[in-house]
Amino acid sequence: MLLSPAHKSRRRFLLFLSGIVCLILFVFLIDRALAIYLNKTDYFTAMTADSFHIMDTKEFSTSFRISSQGLRNRNVVMPKPKGTYRILAVGDSFTYGWGVSEEEKWTTLLEKKYQETGQKVEIINAGIPGYDLGAYIHACQSYKSRFDIDSVIVGFYSYEDLDQLAAIEANKNQLTKFLEKTFPTLIRLRQPLIGPLFEQNSNESKNINVSTSWKKWINVIIAQYPAILKKIEPAVKMDLLEGKINANLVAIAAADPDYWLRALNDRDLEYIKRLFYKELNRLKKNCAYNNPLYFLMIPSMETVSKDYFPGRSGLGYNIDDRLLTIDLDGLLKTPVTETGFIYLSLLPDFRSDGCPNCYYLWDSHLTSTGHIRVADYLYRELPKKF
Repeated sequence: MLLSPAHKSRRRFLLFLSGIVCLILFVFLIDRALAIYLNKTDYFTAMTADSFHIMDTKEFSTSFRISSQGLRNRNVVMPKPKGTYRILAVGDSFTYGWGVSEEEKWTTLLEKKYQETGQKVEIINAGIPGYDLGAYIHACQSYKSRFDIDSVIVGFYSYEDLDQLAAIEANKNQLTKFLEKTFPTLIRLRQPLIGPLFEQNSNESKNINVSTSWKKWINVIIAQYPAILKKIEPAVKMDLLEGKINANLVAIAAADPDYWLRALNDRDLEYIKRLFYKELNRLKKNCAYNNPLYFLMIPSMETVSKDYFPGRSGLGYNIDDRLLTIDLDGLLKTPVTETGFIYLSLLPDFRSDGCPNCYYLWDSHLTSTGHIRVADYLYRELPKKF
């Protein structure tokens, strides 16, 4: 029987559509197979393996080597020794240990507390400076199977990590969202390095001086926002120009001086909360174990004590006393617990006495005192025996 031109056209369209669906399914299966294989190898790493990070700032000087596994951590022994309980700590620079030595990181201090009781507990630091929940998901994918991880602690830096969610979502078009959701492994093949940006943008392959990057970056910022220099505290202006102050903090203040005050906008927070639910579910899916997943809220300094306000206003930010009473736990706890994590927050503990000397005033990261407070809090709240 001869088909009419209309039937032939419809048939060709259906065959074409079927071919597209089959192709997408085929590529999808390849993507998943690649994920299983590559995440058991060292293809994806948090940072450049065997690189050397140098930090020389107004408030601290430190340097350290990134392991051959791409972490600010000693090399993890494989296979896992019998009787060892392994915890993967993912997060940003507050987990990575920005501004402190290897021995002063809260992950190292907490591990030592458990080992002093005779337990074979290892806490593996997979913190990545400057990154968000998406990077934490990639860290889980890259290291959980490889290291035979038993549970995960997610170090979440209060409002900043929430704001990054909204900023990243706003910069993605629908095609990008589809590709990242459907073919996440293939999308990452071009860039196996998860972060941080100062490594990705550095011309130095192994020896990375963060202060050198800041010095170059601050000149770009001043050229674009010349008025920002008038807002900088005179006592630190020269430090800023010499690369001794984090240029990224100044860049944000120059573009959006009300950055920290946006945490007080209920309408913005409700939108971010919806994104937060979605990312938490992805995080749970990629970090899931039979054992509990712990979510640690690390507060930013302006929400802890008024004593830290000069560190914000001195770099050009507008600050308000209401930040000292903002209920970040009320915003975060419900989504976290409903997703299946155990919620832990440092905010009440830090606010109880203002956490003196816990933060570098100008750099805003945790000092060695701050890391001790984190480790002490976690040891009180986590199981005493794993």
